[in-house]
Amino acid sequence: MKYLMIFLFVISFVGATALNYNCPSSVYLDEEFNCDVKVTDGAGLWDLKFEVLDGGKSIARIYDSSAEKYKSAFYYLKEYLRPDEETKFQVKITKEGSFNGKIKARRDGKIVVKEFEIWVEKKSSEKAAVEENLDKPKDDLDKKSDESKEKKEYVTIKKEVRSVQSDEEKREVGEIVLNSVVEEGANGTSELIYESKGARILSYSPYAFSIFLIVVIFFLIRNRW
Repeated sequence: MKYLMIFLFVISFVGATALNYNCPSSVYLDEEFNCDVKVTDGAGLWDLKFEVLDGGKSIARIYDSSAEKYKSAFYYLKEYLRPDEETKFQVKITKEGSFNGKIKARRDGKIVVKEFEIWVEKKSSEKAAVEENLDKPKDDLDKKSDESKEKKEYVTIKKEVRSVQSDEEKREVGEIVLNSVVEEGANGTSELIYESKGARILSYSPYAFSIFLIVVIFFLIRNRW
């Protein structure tokens, strides 16, 4: 009887289920990370639970591949683990701080538990921006750089054109002012009347034509005598 008890104890120890896992010890807030888990048992599928609590409330979310979405890690993923086969799963933690957690495997009322510690921090905006740029394809970064250069050149050209236009406008206004005359109105007030260069030439045309006719008549009379 004594030897039978020892034999049963040895068999139960040798056949005991082991739960092995690999998870990061430090993660970023609300950012997905991966864990690997393996159950050493000869038969049956196991349910999986990733448990991180704060004040009795679950602050973790686990990706359910069957539903193709994240859900509260308060619930088990049913029949998720195959015996003696490493399985990967994705989780997120929704609160900053240092926490103690548990990974649980369950089958037929039997639960195997592994405890762990994890630190959760918020990613700085500078680091997030650097990682975002690293994740982008090189072509996208080159395109963004070219667009920025084109925009800069466009602004420069537009500014130069506006400057030239401004000089022309100043020159035109200057000509109008120089060719202006002052006339006295009916009520005795003085009015500044702007006259362009072309208009001034036209105003002198009758006088020039009259002088020309006088000269022509003079030569005709002289030749006749």
